This record gives sequence, C-alpha cells and structure tokens, in this order.
Amino acid sequence: MNRYLRILESITHELIPYLLIGLAFIIIVDNPLWILYNLHQFESTLIVFDAIVVFFFVTDLVFKWFKIRNATKFIKLYWIDLIAVFPFYLAFRLFSEISALFRLGSEVSETAQKIAHESILIRETELLKEARNIEEVKLLRESRPVVRLFMFFQRSLRILKGRFMLTHGVVNKNS
Repeated sequence: MNRYLRILESITHELIPYLLIGLAFIIIVDNPLWILYNLHQFESTLIVFDAIVVFFFVTDLVFKWFKIRNATKFIKLYWIDLIAVFPFYLAFRLFSEISALFRLGSEVSETAQKIAHESILIRETELLKEARNIEEVKLLRESRPVVRLFMFFQRSLRILKGRFMLTHGVVNKNS
C-alpha cells in the first residue's frame, strides 16, 4: 500500500504546477474586476476544475500531515494551504440559504394569518409571492459578484501557495 501512496504523492506533486497554470489562466480571464471573456457558459466545467484543484491540494495537505503529525506545527507551516482549500463560497451560500429560510418562515406565518382573517387578500398574497420570487432572482443576481470575488480570492491563495512551493523547491524535494 505504501508504494501506491508514494505514486499518488508523486503524481500530486507533478500535477500541482500544471493545475496552478490553469488556475492562473482562469484568474486572468474570469476576474471579478474585469472580464476578458465571459466564461458563464463554462461554469460547470470551471466548478469541476476547481474541485479537481481542491482535491489535489487536499491530497497534498494529507501527505504533509502524515509527515508532520503535530497540529500546531502543521497549522503554523501550512496555514495558507488550509485557507486555499477552504470553500469560502459555501459559507456565503449557507448564510444566504439560512436567511432565505428565516424570511420564508416569517412570510408563511404572515400569509396564514392573512388568509385566516380575510379571504379577500388572496389576490394580494399571490402578488407578494411573485414579488418574493423577483426579489430572490435579484438577490441571486446581486450575490454573483460576491461569490466570484470569493472564488477569485481563493484561487489567488492557491496561486500564492504554488508559487511558494515552486520557488522554495518544495515540489522537487518531496518527489
């Protein structure tokens, strides 16, 4: 089993520079500050590529952990690696979903009260639902630049990590 782990570690160390080049290309093309080319049609491919990059970075961190096996030393040495693989956009999306859930709960209780007290307001309730859907679409449209900014920040950290690894010979020493 150790032989397969060494092969996987070697493959990981060999692939990281190429993944970083692809990541740098994506950062240049799909930057939240400017748009050289609209990559909206390739969004699912970019998500898969990000997942592959995160997989290899996490695999690299796992191999580093097995070499150190000391939590404080590991965090001190590889804190930027840990930040680079943390999915910031998931935290933002979780916050968005929780706030939508609370809004939905308050709207449901208000709607139930209105229907119980006055059946005439059914028409107005339907209009409120349509307005809420429009607000959700606006919220998604407005949150897209924030999500892109978080992804840009995360990709930039990965580039910094890769630059550090390449300049300090970490990739070549471990293989």
